[in-house]
Amino acid sequence: MNKKTVLNATKWSSITEILAKLISPITSMILARLLTPDAFGVIATITMITSFFDMITEAGFSKFIIYFDEEKAKLEGYLDTAFWSNFSLSSLFLLLIIIFSKQISCLLGNPGIDRVLIIASISLPITSFSSIQIALFKRNFQFKTLFKMRIIGVFIPFAVTIPLALLGFSYWSLVIGTIAVNLFNAFFSTFISNWKPSFNFSFDLLKKMLSFSIWSLFETILTWSINNIGVIVLVGVLSSYYLGIYKTCMNLVSQILGLIYSMFIPVLYSVLSRLKDDKKEFSKMFLSFQQIIALIVLPLGTGIFIFNETVTKILLGEKWLEGAFYIGLLGIAFSWISCISNLKLEGLRAIGKPKYNLISQMIVLIVLLFLLFINKDKSFNYICIITASAYIIYPLIDLFFIKSILHISLLKLFKNVFPIVLCSCIMGAFGFLMIRFKSGFINNIIEIIICIIIYIVLILLNANMRNKVKILFNYIRKKYE
Repeated sequence: MNKKTVLNATKWSSITEILAKLISPITSMILARLLTPDAFGVIATITMITSFFDMITEAGFSKFIIYFDEEKAKLEGYLDTAFWSNFSLSSLFLLLIIIFSKQISCLLGNPGIDRVLIIASISLPITSFSSIQIALFKRNFQFKTLFKMRIIGVFIPFAVTIPLALLGFSYWSLVIGTIAVNLFNAFFSTFISNWKPSFNFSFDLLKKMLSFSIWSLFETILTWSINNIGVIVLVGVLSSYYLGIYKTCMNLVSQILGLIYSMFIPVLYSVLSRLKDDKKEFSKMFLSFQQIIALIVLPLGTGIFIFNETVTKILLGEKWLEGAFYIGLLGIAFSWISCISNLKLEGLRAIGKPKYNLISQMIVLIVLLFLLFINKDKSFNYICIITASAYIIYPLIDLFFIKSILHISLLKLFKNVFPIVLCSCIMGAFGFLMIRFKSGFINNIIEIIICIIIYIVLILLNANMRNKVKILFNYIRKKYE
């Protein structure tokens, strides 16, 4: 692996994630105006089930394939075993869902969704055809190939989901659109890949993969639990309407703040995996990525918090305003998760110690579960405050692991982002004062623009940050040459 390979991979990964993450919110904006929060509530419940089975099926094999560092002949044996394990389990889960669909839908407090659940679960075996191929593309730094697949995939909702929503298919439009995307990914990745699955399977190789992947799988299960625990606890308490607002707002903020982070994360994991034995270079790369991400997500999260109603009107529409305050709180929480916790996750995976990720995730899950359970009968806004408060604990806990396991100085970590935090706070203070004196959608848009200008000016007034911004721009420019 040389510098040119890394830069080229970063370029295509960045282009892919920028376009995909820009298009996805546009799709959400359109669908939020065509469908009701109730429809999104039904989908949130169904996705909770299908994503869980999909996660168990994959079993962390993708991480193993990216991390694997032996000769190609041995890799192909692992690829075949991973593929058939994935496909067999996903087919079994589909069969179980078909048999017990009515019981599952009743357990979820929505007896009428059994048919929707069965149709949505068809995606389970379909995704098994693409997950291993995608991992192989990432391992080989074939991000240009992933770019083609991802970009075509994000436009499929414009051809399938949105027209069906216009025709009045409600949540069925989302289900069918998801299946269409998964079908495309399966066909494209299988056709374009040099590797094709053969009828080989080894229990010995499966044991080796599971011994590596088991901690990653537990970590993924905890991440899924943290993301879905609100739906699990509240599914019998909140109506589909409020459940739709609760989950959709969370997904929206995650999409927005994930834009910058996800541009670099596929490459970050691959690079850090190869730097795991060089602590100095590992720390340098970790801090470089943190600063790049923080430069954008911290002011962005602050802006979402200050202008939460305007952001909600722009992205979801007037009928979603009951979730505006929740969006603002998540903006702050998720911005810090992006530049601390998510980086720590990739760092620990890269050095082969994903089990340490479980501790902080378990703490957050327990706190969130406890707070939601004892407050589930409270008002919707109170539940939103509880959820956001629990999420902010995440980065605070992860500082310990960054210091003790990754051996990265917390002083360097804070110095890395302190000017950005200060500029974001000053920008936020100006924004808060401005919205106190003037209201109205147009005025808020003008105020957002003013805040952006204030932030940029403050960053450039700092000599050290000005120099870092120049380095960042030069880095970005070189990537796209």
